[in-house]
Amino acid sequence: MNAKISDFGLSKFGPANEKYTFLFSNPVGTDGYCDPLYAETKLLTKESDVYSFGVVLFEVLCGRLCIDYNNVQNPPLVVLARESYEQNTINEIVYSNIKGEINHYSLEVFATIAYQCLKLNRKERPLMRDVVRALEAALRHQANIEEHASECGGLLVVTIDRGYNLGRKPYVHLHLRQDLRATTKKTAENQVWDETFKFTLDKPSKATLRLMVFTDSWFDHIRGRYHLGMVDISVADVIKKGRLKDTYNFGNGHLRVELQWEPSSFPVKTKPQFMQFMTSFYKVVIRGVKGE
Repeated sequence: MNAKISDFGLSKFGPANEKYTFLFSNPVGTDGYCDPLYAETKLLTKESDVYSFGVVLFEVLCGRLCIDYNNVQNPPLVVLARESYEQNTINEIVYSNIKGEINHYSLEVFATIAYQCLKLNRKERPLMRDVVRALEAALRHQANIEEHASECGGLLVVTIDRGYNLGRKPYVHLHLRQDLRATTKKTAENQVWDETFKFTLDKPSKATLRLMVFTDSWFDHIRGRYHLGMVDISVADVIKKGRLKDTYNFGNGHLRVELQWEPSSFPVKTKPQFMQFMTSFYKVVIRGVKGE
């Protein structure tokens, strides 16, 4: 999830703050990213970089390259992005894995600045500092949702998946505040539960889920091994990650658990992947603008 930008085929040393830069060489540039006016006039300007960066922004949003050489039936991304934005159907081309994560306002700001970067008229393209401000605003909108989600109520969905070497008749206790649940008992040969429990929480940020594994075998009771151990899981960590899958150790065995947070008073389900990538991507943009 660490964003990177590469392929500086048009980069060259030259005086700073010049209005135009001429390249007296054969045409260069990567198909799909190259400013159409540069391809036509061979005149390279700082606005040409803005255009190319707008292409990258839509690649991030749509989860595809600007040109798909393996599927010639797919329209070029720039054409598709322009049409979708102008027809107010941009949500239809958003990458499916992040479509449910993006806040409406964050998507609107992101798509608008990306669309402006692709303007055919160079004078209508934004400055890179304006791009940075817009991405910062998009990031702020998204971050506000995750912050809000940690304070509003919702459901903690816990799925006890399966165990390994947890004794002869293991079962799991789930303890969250005053709410206590328990799984069914399993045999040594079959320790697959796939049982789901839902806990309603009004203020989840400081709540802790405690998992305890016991065995109901008389042999284990005699040996004093009926309690295999316990694990505390912070609900705030689950909210931060959106969905958490992990394996926890109990005695000589293991228990696989899946946890998911579903906010009840906010329409967007927040997940960490989009925020992590956007934060990394934003840092790349800042370094680029500062010349680092």
